[in-house]
Amino acid sequence: MKKVLILAYDFEPLNSIGAQRPLGWFKYFKQFGIHPVIVTRHWDEISEPNDLVKPSKKQTVETEENEFGTIIRVPFQPNRRDRILLKNGIEKKVFSRKILSLIYSVGQYYWTGLDNRSTILKEARNQLKTSDYTAIIATGEPFILFRYASLLSKQFGVPWIADYRDGWSQNYAALHSAQGLQKWLNENVFTNLEKRIVSTASLCTFTVESHQKEVETLLPNLKSEIVMNGYFEELFESLPKVVEAAKPYTIAYSGTLYPYQELELFLEGFQLAIKEKRLDPEDIQLIFYGLEYQPEPLMRVLGFSDFLLPYIQTTQRIPLEDVIIQLNKASALLLLATPSKEQIYAKVFDYIALKKPIILCPNDNGSLEKIISSSPRPMIANTTLEVKETVLDLIQNPIEEARNVQNADAYSRKRQAERMAMLVDGLKK
Repeated sequence: MKKVLILAYDFEPLNSIGAQRPLGWFKYFKQFGIHPVIVTRHWDEISEPNDLVKPSKKQTVETEENEFGTIIRVPFQPNRRDRILLKNGIEKKVFSRKILSLIYSVGQYYWTGLDNRSTILKEARNQLKTSDYTAIIATGEPFILFRYASLLSKQFGVPWIADYRDGWSQNYAALHSAQGLQKWLNENVFTNLEKRIVSTASLCTFTVESHQKEVETLLPNLKSEIVMNGYFEELFESLPKVVEAAKPYTIAYSGTLYPYQELELFLEGFQLAIKEKRLDPEDIQLIFYGLEYQPEPLMRVLGFSDFLLPYIQTTQRIPLEDVIIQLNKASALLLLATPSKEQIYAKVFDYIALKKPIILCPNDNGSLEKIISSSPRPMIANTTLEVKETVLDLIQNPIEEARNVQNADAYSRKRQAERMAMLVDGLKK
């Protein structure tokens, strides 16, 4: 059986979208003739952003073998910047922390000692010394893993795949608020680093075509493919059948809120619907799962309107399995998009698997519109008035029983892992 070495900073038990992608490969690769070996860090419970940079409780390298493959977890120690953050909190702006962030973010690409995740490189190198591997997959971000995969590929003659979960130097989430020095670094330093490092990859994979096109402008000869995210089939196989209650009608949103998403457009229309029909909080609720982990987006939601506060619920970050159970109880699911920034949010695949009405706001005129078209009741709202009409339509005409979703299997993590396995098989040393 072929072996593939996967460098993944985010991995279980970390509860993040970034961790789910390599987990999908890990769980299903063996079914397609590949033994996966994951090199990641020790993760402890993450309940607030500061927990991400706390030292791991385990300070030794541990190897776990299970029915899916091998997991190698390495210790993590905060660097000086992280220690300042832990001492002062993420809210307090400390000048020395900003200077250190600049030094680390750039310097790590020239000197490994400046990266406190370099233990991943060390253990990956140990693996390649002792076993024969078909390929190396580095999933970013952090994009420092691309540098490590490039170094390992050169040293051991093993082809590597650069897997983009998001953009790097062209990342519009970062560039949305970038200015001054950060913008200059992206345009001059990180663009050149990306060109130099990614040009050594045998293949690049992307979750969405927009990121693929951005990187292709930097590297015209790039060989690239789309490998989407997806849903874990087993999480949906034994969900209890939900009998729609008369009240309240619940609209649910799961995961991260980004600054560029048009949240206010939806909230304004939602508020108009409530006022027009004089709905009470017992009639309708809007629930944001995991929002309390995101301080700024939380304030954005709660600060929109005092009138809406009784109609809005938020939760702490909760495990994926529990999120699915809660979303299954919802009447409809909210999907926020940005027409000018094509993105396929991983939550859309869970939404599809749940067979619920999906509200796309506004229309992205692209991949999201295409994906939700197979849902039982795709609803698209581009204006506040359309949001209002959509909400009222859903309340007055609820779906009583979900129907089968056509081609839903194509969006499973298993099928996407099969696609990645086929790409690995096609690599040449």
